[in-house]
Amino acid sequence: MYLQGVDDFPKAVKLLIRRGFKIAVSEPFTITPAKSGFIADLYTNSSFVWIMYSDGVKLLKEYSEEIMINNVRARALTIEAETAVSAAHAIYKEHMILLIDYLTIWRWMDKKV
Repeated sequence: MYLQGVDDFPKAVKLLIRRGFKIAVSEPFTITPAKSGFIADLYTNSSFVWIMYSDGVKLLKEYSEEIMINNVRARALTIEAETAVSAAHAIYKEHMILLIDYLTIWRWMDKKV
């Protein structure tokens, strides 16, 4: 199955449930399936208290690439987009920047970010 973007969100959730994941969190823009201590946050749009702070559709259309996850083709954000989203997530959702956030962003930072 090829997962392309936001329209395939329900397919991704069903695939994970078939592989033994249980839904830990369900919000308007986010579903968090979990299994054996592993979580997979699936977002249609990045949000905090149901307020979007990034446009997931635009990110997937303009700043994504094809990847393979356990023999399933999927779309994922480019490293540059992931860096920007990670920084926004730390600030808007977590309200803090941890050392690991800083080191990740610093390592991934380039002119495209």
